[in-house]
Amino acid sequence: MKNRIEDGTIRADQVAGGGMVCPGRPFVRGGAARVLAALAAVACLLLAGGGAYAASDDADQALSDAQKLQKAGKTKDAAAAYERFLAGAGDDERAPWVLVQLGDLHAAESRVPEALGAYARVVKKYPDSVDARLARSRMTQLSAAAVNAARDKMKAARTDDERQQAQWEIGTIYEWGSDVTNAALTFREIKNTARQEAWRKKAEAKLSSMVEARIEEAAKGPPVPDEDRWIEIATLAETAEIWGRAAEFHLKIADLVKEPEEKIKWRLKAADDLRQGGETAKALESFLDVLKLGPAGATLDDATRGAGSAYETLNRWAEAIKLYDGYLKATAYAETSAWAWLKLANAEQRTGQIEAALRDYHSLAGKYAKNTLAADALLAVARIAEDSKDFEGAKSLYARVDREYPDTPEATEAKVRLLTLPAKAAEWAKVQAEISKMSDKYSRRERKEE
Repeated sequence: MKNRIEDGTIRADQVAGGGMVCPGRPFVRGGAARVLAALAAVACLLLAGGGAYAASDDADQALSDAQKLQKAGKTKDAAAAYERFLAGAGDDERAPWVLVQLGDLHAAESRVPEALGAYARVVKKYPDSVDARLARSRMTQLSAAAVNAARDKMKAARTDDERQQAQWEIGTIYEWGSDVTNAALTFREIKNTARQEAWRKKAEAKLSSMVEARIEEAAKGPPVPDEDRWIEIATLAETAEIWGRAAEFHLKIADLVKEPEEKIKWRLKAADDLRQGGETAKALESFLDVLKLGPAGATLDDATRGAGSAYETLNRWAEAIKLYDGYLKATAYAETSAWAWLKLANAEQRTGQIEAALRDYHSLAGKYAKNTLAADALLAVARIAEDSKDFEGAKSLYARVDREYPDTPEATEAKVRLLTLPAKAAEWAKVQAEISKMSDKYSRRERKEE
């Protein structure tokens, strides 16, 4: 470039500085050309850098003003000056320190949202800076103090509205401090427990907006966000109980991961999201899709349980029976398959296949005697006996459950049923006696007529 300027083969408007192009005219040869070229180059560079120098001077002045105002105790004006510095600082290495100062100023004036916001900006935008650790510490301390104060308000609240207002404040504090998980948990509790519908709807809208904000942030990142980003968003959607969105994000993760086992894992999560969201038909379809991928071990168990529960909810008992029977054969009736025996027998009982149900209940109780599910099976057989008026058989089975599986919920139920059996048996005996009496009466009448 130097030689070309000196010999006059380029124009001054071809000398660029800082992304600018300077106007000019063709150079002439000789000493005058060299002087003109040098002056043009210097002028161009000054023009190009002038804006940057001015911006830097403005930032320095804003920082100087802020420090003077802070020293003079004019915190509000100092905060405004720090904000002016940040607006023009760009990538200035002093920005994290300024944000901490700004947070401290807001905290001193009890402006908790603004203080937490300033500290959070340091942690988020400058995570590797020296000031980030200090900002985290200040943010944690301030959040804890603010949350405790809001909890005191909840305890002292005289009305439901005052209590919900204080609880909402807790969620907001967490959100200001970028503690998204605890914020979502707090708003979820309001959504699920608030007595007033207005608060429940407000919390539901808040949770939805939090999820959408995270999606918007992800969209500003790489063209295809990595699975970690979607995992974070999916977890938030789960916490917020926005199950349809959670399923959508888990499917995105399944598309991003490479290993087949990982794809099965995330597709299974998506199916369970749909189940929890009450979309049973879609959940069933998703569980069946997972089963087609050939899961094994715990994932096979979970997918079969999910599909079976969906069939049961939809009253598709015949398909549930086929599913459980196929699962038991595929797992060679392993020790871990006891739950499927119980499900199969229950489905058979629901469809009126009592003999088949009794056979499978007994198979479960005999094959997996040490499994507490055997107590469920024996209890089911005892109930069938009781419903069939076989009170002695029911009594024997209830006593067995109480004896062999003590301190279990099934044993507690067995004890209660044992106490009610004598009265039921006596009542049934009366009914039978009445039936016998009526039978004898009609029989005598028929003989008399003959």
